[in-house]
Amino acid sequence: MTTFYDITSEAQFTQAVRQLKGKEAEFLYCCGSSTTNPKNYVTHAFKRHIPVTQTANRRSTCIGVETAAKLSFDEKKELLTIENLSDDQPVGDTAFFKHLKGMNSEGTLTGYFKENVMPYLMTLGFRPGYSRISAEQLQILRNVHELFWFLKHNGKLSVSDEANDNTVEPPAGTVESEIFSLAINGNRLELPREQLQHYAKIKTLMTRAGAKYQKLGFTFPVGTDVEKVKRDLIAGTEVNDKKKYQFFSTPDSEAKHLIEEADLQAGERWLEPSAGQAHIARLAAKISKDGVMAEFMPQNAQILREMDIAPVFEGDFLTMDATMLGGTFDKIIANPPFTKNQDIDHLGHMTTLLSENGRVTCITSTHYQHASTLKCEAFRAWLSLVEAKVTPIKAGAFSESGTNVATQRVTIDESNISVAWNEFLTSYQRAA
Repeated sequence: MTTFYDITSEAQFTQAVRQLKGKEAEFLYCCGSSTTNPKNYVTHAFKRHIPVTQTANRRSTCIGVETAAKLSFDEKKELLTIENLSDDQPVGDTAFFKHLKGMNSEGTLTGYFKENVMPYLMTLGFRPGYSRISAEQLQILRNVHELFWFLKHNGKLSVSDEANDNTVEPPAGTVESEIFSLAINGNRLELPREQLQHYAKIKTLMTRAGAKYQKLGFTFPVGTDVEKVKRDLIAGTEVNDKKKYQFFSTPDSEAKHLIEEADLQAGERWLEPSAGQAHIARLAAKISKDGVMAEFMPQNAQILREMDIAPVFEGDFLTMDATMLGGTFDKIIANPPFTKNQDIDHLGHMTTLLSENGRVTCITSTHYQHASTLKCEAFRAWLSLVEAKVTPIKAGAFSESGTNVATQRVTIDESNISVAWNEFLTSYQRAA
């Protein structure tokens, strides 16, 4: 006897696909078609006015599944109530409006409500996939967002009073005093006419902070808070976002190897987490337009948005689930951060976002191969269990990106994953 289950969300669809893997089931779509294999199901007869190349927009929505197997949906999410948010509150006084103004001044604002509201919600303790807010408060946030953009487009957005620069001039003859003499001009710090005695040191500090020397000054990436960088350097605080966010770009040759190993095909949905400056995504987009990028470093996220290759989700990738990212992926191609076993955490999380028969190809360090920690031991065992393909990368391949860490490519097929990485790690730790 079969039962028909209604599917009303992307989360339910993802759970249904996973629970019914290897079992008989028929998925019904909004266009009236049905399939026993929901992977990348697209109907080209539905929505005829949309070009065939826009595969994502042509994809039909699953509205239910019929199966003899027992199916259950875990929709329990903790309600997050935003304090002091109501219809009668002046829009300009809301914390979200002020948050949008901050993003606007930092250069990280986008035209997409979801990309702008998620960083704000996460400051309040919102956890994607585990938290929810009421429909009433969500609508208020949408109204605030729409009004903000109306004011911005019509030149009526009032500019917040600039914070007074109370930086005290450092003693003469020091590195800090010479940094103090640099003039801010947009996203540049311009050199004075006088020769700097500590120029070599200053250039090193500026380079670490992400700037490049150009015509008598240092140019920072768009979106950088240059005033804050200058203030921090004067205070003796080293600014090194590249190190902080572990941004070591993927050389073109390695990006090509990753794309080839992933076997990305036209029309497939792909993801580049920790996208950096899209060295992988640019190649992926030439094969399939249906892609998504995630990036934690604010300056890089702004650069990615300006490239307009694919939608950009800014924030910690490890907090992003399939619902937030708009669904699962056929191919995930990545070069994640390495320090403190972040590559293990990122790769494990990537596998939870794969569609049925999907594949992840990821660069990792080789640290786990010889480390004696319980986590690294478990990771070695799990890679063996899921029949991961491990390919060494030539020594020095990332030297042009600023690191000589030994690396390798790890490829995992969803069809080989019998137990998720987090579940395996938990069991391994309990058994130890």
